[in-house]
Amino acid sequence: TAAEQVEVACLPGFEASGISLVSCGLRAVHPCHLEYLQNMHVRASFTCAIVVQKKLWGLIACHSSKPTTLPRCVRSDCWHVAQVYCARL
Repeated sequence: TAAEQVEVACLPGFEASGISLVSCGLRAVHPCHLEYLQNMHVRASFTCAIVVQKKLWGLIACHSSKPTTLPRCVRSDCWHVAQVYCARL
């Protein structure tokens, strides 16, 4: 199903039409997923997609009960692990 479209605020002189966050590494969590995480008492969440032949095959999902910020190098390392895993499927 298609994701809900929301208005994108842009700097003066820039056009918002045609912007897609599909390949964005950091983005907001859907309110439904936020409720799910709150019900599980999760305070931090990180996921990496496992994509095979341009289709979502699975996810690497990490949760913490404490607020946590992952450094960019850790996020990058996880992304590379996911890419290696995808290549072996």
